[in-house]
Amino acid sequence: MSAAPPGLWPWQEKSQELPEGTGTFGLILFFVTLSVLFISSIVGVLVVRTRFSEVSAPIEFPAVGWQWSTLCLVLVSALVHIAVRAVRVDNIRVFQTCMIGALLAAVGFLHFQGMFWGALFEQLGPLSASVESGFYAVAMLTILHAAHVVGGIAFHALVTYRSLTKRYWSLQHGQVRAAALYWHFIDGVWLVLLGFLMWIA
Repeated sequence: MSAAPPGLWPWQEKSQELPEGTGTFGLILFFVTLSVLFISSIVGVLVVRTRFSEVSAPIEFPAVGWQWSTLCLVLVSALVHIAVRAVRVDNIRVFQTCMIGALLAAVGFLHFQGMFWGALFEQLGPLSASVESGFYAVAMLTILHAAHVVGGIAFHALVTYRSLTKRYWSLQHGQVRAAALYWHFIDGVWLVLLGFLMWIA
């Protein structure tokens, strides 16, 4: 048994930290799988779009929602980065605050994406969701990304709960690092998708 972290409740059992690098391969494999999923989706969109030389009713990229949702996701990435740095030096209060803030920002991302989708689906009638309009591509890729944000929120909520019950400290915070890496990845994917969707729309 290793020494208990500062502030650990007396009745909480402290388990040994797994060796450094444990789970890294699985995490990398997971990111590679997600990358293949998003890249194949983008390639599929490009293949379909190249079949149409002219678009009779092109989609208008919604002017609302995407700015604030992007800011929320960048904020999540920044906060989890600070959280990891804080837990490494046993600054538990800053760590817990950043984890809660990141969770709220992630929920905020979905809220503003709802505004984005609302503006997008207002075009559904005149466009008739035609393939060549680009409507299907924007809807599919943003919803696909949002589904992974929801998964991230579920895991982050668990890690945040454990942080509030003082399960993590400087020598045991592997799940916190995993959550941070996941959000950095999702943030990067969103920025790439956003640029691509603006281009096709």
